Amino acid sequence: MMRQHLAILCDNKPGVLTHVAGLISRRAINIECINAGYTEETDVTRINIVVSVENRWELDQAVNQLAKLIDVIKVVNLDDAPFISYELAMIKVQSPTPQTREELTNIA
Repeated sequence: MMRQHLAILCDNKPGVLTHVAGLISRRAINIECINAGYTEETDVTRINIVVSVENRWELDQAVNQLAKLIDVIKVVNLDDAPFISYELAMIKVQSPTPQTREELTNIA
C-alpha cells in the first residue's frame, strides 16, 4: 500500500466535495484523510486528500478522472513535487549544581 497526498483546486460550489470523494471511493481507493478550505480567491476551494493505493497505475487513473470533473480546476500529486521538510527537537539539559552553570558560562 502506498500513501499519496493529492491537492485539488476546485470551484467553491455545493456538492463538489461529494463528487470528488465519490469518484475516489468508486475506484475502490481508501481515503485516509480529507481536508477542504477556501483560498485567497472566494470562488476557489482547495481539497487536500491522503489516499491509500495498491499501485501507481491505479492512482494515475483516479487523478486523470478527477481532472476531467467539471468543477475541478487542477489536481496535483504532492508526493511527486519537491518539498522541504523540517524537524524540531526539544532538548532539556540539566546541570547538577549552580557552580557548574557558572563555570560553563564563564569559559572565556
